[in-house]
Amino acid sequence: MKSETHKGAVTVIITNEQYYQCVVGLRKYKDKEQYIEAVLKTKEWRSGEDGGTDEDRREMCSIIYDAGHRTVAEISRATGFSIRQLALRFGFSYNTLLHWADGTSEPAYSVYLMLQELMELIVIPRE
Repeated sequence: MKSETHKGAVTVIITNEQYYQCVVGLRKYKDKEQYIEAVLKTKEWRSGEDGGTDEDRREMCSIIYDAGHRTVAEISRATGFSIRQLALRFGFSYNTLLHWADGTSEPAYSVYLMLQELMELIVIPRE
């Protein structure tokens, strides 16, 4: 894990295995601190081979947690795209995004993360 700067924010490069542990953990924890502690205890994050600091690791887990819990409406506002425009841009049906926005249904956390990465709301550098 090495630190980089993107749009004024420090980001860290993580392995695909570390990223996977973050996404899987999103389903299990509603409390951010419990989530971060649990993810950092996984073997993928404990190895120390990535060269990152504990602060770097906590920051990346925090970024992923926050992004995974951002709503479609919040993503829409942050990008300046309407929900209809997001649906068109990414090939979702408009009704699907409306249901995600009003809480009637919910996509996998990975969908929230992918949307935000594609719209450059978050940067999660991976190896």
